[in-house]
Amino acid sequence: MLSVIIRNKIKIPLCILSCIITSCDCGQFREGIIIDSETELGIENVAVFKNTRPEQVYYSNQSGYYEWHGISGGLLPKCPEPKLYFIHPDYDTIFAPENTSVVRMEGNK
Repeated sequence: MLSVIIRNKIKIPLCILSCIITSCDCGQFREGIIIDSETELGIENVAVFKNTRPEQVYYSNQSGYYEWHGISGGLLPKCPEPKLYFIHPDYDTIFAPENTSVVRMEGNK
């Protein structure tokens, strides 16, 4: 009987701690349009990814529209803003730490 009480006293704090840690994950979402800074036309096939997750890549469509989804975790008081990179072979790479609905890219030619 005593061993059951001791096991339960250990299990309950572990369960509470586990719930606290896993409940701190938050979904992140960003969307917008990527345009050429000169022509103001949308840019297709721009790779969009978070600085800490380069393997999770999204691409803009033919009108330059993109959506990016991710998860941030940890014991932070609020969900942090994702810091995204925008890469295309014909344009200079953009690092956009702030949330902006329009990303202007300059050609590298």
